[in-house]
Amino acid sequence: MEKSSAPLIKFPLLTIPSSLETIVHGPALSEGIAHLISVDPRFKVLAEKHTCPLFAEYDRNITPFPDIVRGILAQQVSGAAARSILNRFVNLFSSGSDSSMNTGAILVDDQGTRETSTAEARKNVFPTPEMVLEKDTSTLRSAGLSLRKAEYVSGLANHFVDGTLSAELLSNGTDLEITERLVAVRGIGEWSAHMYLIFTLQRPDIFPVGDLGIQRGMAAWVGHDIAKLKNKGKGKWKYLSEKEMLEISDPWKPWRSLAS
Repeated sequence: MEKSSAPLIKFPLLTIPSSLETIVHGPALSEGIAHLISVDPRFKVLAEKHTCPLFAEYDRNITPFPDIVRGILAQQVSGAAARSILNRFVNLFSSGSDSSMNTGAILVDDQGTRETSTAEARKNVFPTPEMVLEKDTSTLRSAGLSLRKAEYVSGLANHFVDGTLSAELLSNGTDLEITERLVAVRGIGEWSAHMYLIFTLQRPDIFPVGDLGIQRGMAAWVGHDIAKLKNKGKGKWKYLSEKEMLEISDPWKPWRSLAS
């Protein structure tokens, strides 16, 4: 699973408590890798061949609303199409004045934060939930969003505005609390919630059993012939059942995100 690149965004950041900082980087990351190797030595080869850049450093700057919107826009489209739609979506809220800059926000990208000029920032302002609700569905669709995605994004924004969702909860809540709140939002399923927990919050013990790539990888891991399984499949099918995947991955706790 790879996190797609995206344009710079300007949005208020929420800092994670220092008590959580060692969960997935530094000594803790080494501990996680050591645990996986202890329960299955084959992980040693994987760890040596494949680095884990996502968890190599802990990003304490969390932007829940932009990241979740990004996930919605990326549903069922290619990475290139998702980036194009995201750019056009952000441009809907570009301002020619400096008033939008007086929010105390900073610009961030997938690599962290950096300073930028006011002129550049005006071109990369990610809308707040309140700004999204000011746009009607037809305006959102002009950025390339399908009708459903426009409705999903507006619905998400409404959940932030009415307090059902908050940056605090979506940054510091438990895995279960965050998942339950997110899947209650139309357009966000368990898979999307798990992607948010892994890629945005860098939580160490998330195992997305609904991810086709994870299903395929686990089937190969236990020795199944992937090609035969795929050829036998008709309609909606899975390489392994969720029950099987959870049973196999149980010894990997609490480091299943690393394993996946």
